[in-house]
Amino acid sequence: MWKTALLIAKDNMPLGTGTKSYLHKTSMLIKDGHISPKVGEFKGPHNQYLSHIVEYELLGLISLMGIYISAIMYFIAFKKAKSPLAICGIIIVLGYKDFNLVGDLWSVNTGGVFFVAMLASISALLVNAKKTMVT
Repeated sequence: MWKTALLIAKDNMPLGTGTKSYLHKTSMLIKDGHISPKVGEFKGPHNQYLSHIVEYELLGLISLMGIYISAIMYFIAFKKAKSPLAICGIIIVLGYKDFNLVGDLWSVNTGGVFFVAMLASISALLVNAKKTMVT
């Protein structure tokens, strides 16, 4: 599946194939005999990074990494104040980054909602704690 994703990405530079195009492109590669028909049984490459490369190329991957890197940097700023909540935020972001190697969390509504809700909740608690410490 990962090899298929890289083949699709290579053939569709520089802008990618667009949203939800993996299955169509996979069926074309199977029909042409470039990949095994077994790959057609899966809806995606089971890797968020490769999904973004296939659909949106380098710009999509940079955008996805930007979400993770900016969130980590935000929580690191609070970690300097020795806040355990900041460490929780970092763990959530790193967990998503790692799980995206074998899953496609952003294509499932609940995956994105949980990520955003947890980061917003932790951020609110951190800001509130910082205001409490200042006053």
